[in-house]
Amino acid sequence: MQNLPPIFLTHHFLFERSLAGESMKEKFIKIDAENYIKEAEVIEGGVLDHGFQKYVVRIEVIGKTDNSSMLRSTIEFEAEDESKAPSVSTSA
Repeated sequence: MQNLPPIFLTHHFLFERSLAGESMKEKFIKIDAENYIKEAEVIEGGVLDHGFQKYVVRIEVIGKTDNSSMLRSTIEFEAEDESKAPSVSTSA
């Protein structure tokens, strides 16, 4: 498997971005270079301003061959009110 980009090897860093006119800050809470896993938690703004108490995105790189890999993305969240939680399905 190829070496991963440096972002998977960098520890303790905050990321700020804007989406649709809203900004948010994310904190990387887990970076596992051996298993190619990164977890980032929204700590300010964004979805936290819309009824979420916790929002964590987990990205895992899964090696398939020497020239290809697959990304598995998982979102973990806690909402103040279940009715505010988005309804999303990834099944066909």
